[in-house]
Amino acid sequence: MTQQHLQKLWTLFGTILVFYSVNTWLSSQGANAILNVKILDERPVIGALIAIPICSVLLFILARVGLQFAKGSHSRKWQNRMPLVWLEGLDTDSKAGKSYQAFFLLIFILIPIVSLMHFLRKVMSADVVNLADRSTVVSAWHMVDWELLMFGPYWNDAYRIGETITPNTASLENTVTWFPMIQPIILVALVVVSSGAALRFLLGIFN
Repeated sequence: MTQQHLQKLWTLFGTILVFYSVNTWLSSQGANAILNVKILDERPVIGALIAIPICSVLLFILARVGLQFAKGSHSRKWQNRMPLVWLEGLDTDSKAGKSYQAFFLLIFILIPIVSLMHFLRKVMSADVVNLADRSTVVSAWHMVDWELLMFGPYWNDAYRIGETITPNTASLENTVTWFPMIQPIILVALVVVSSGAALRFLLGIFN
């Protein structure tokens, strides 16, 4: 795969990632999406839950593409070791060129990482209800209990997570199935691995 191919992939995955992460963040805060870009679920908690694996995978791919581009570059300057978005032939050694590259480094890498942290916090602070005892509503974070990992029913659909849940409510339409312990571990792992890949990319262009 040539440098031009990698540059096109970087632009494609980066654009999708930044629009999806920013729009999901806005939706999670009750704001409207920019440019009317739709996300898979506009409910704050559930949208954030869905966004974590999607944005993690996109960030991981983006970081790997960027690192591959950096390895194929003969320059030692960071602004030339990261792919250029859209403006073919831009002098990245100029002040304007460096600012342009820094801007896309910010929105393609740093904003998605911060967004993933926000989504994880949003999910882990959301309400979880046990269908066997609807009078008990706790946050997802309070269900991170190592005893559940050993003995809990974390593979069945006994728990639901979503927007604010009223105890003893009969309606669970704004909730989805939640697997205690196992699901938080997977979500945290996705964020850590994708953020680690992004950090490796940053080290690749600055070293």
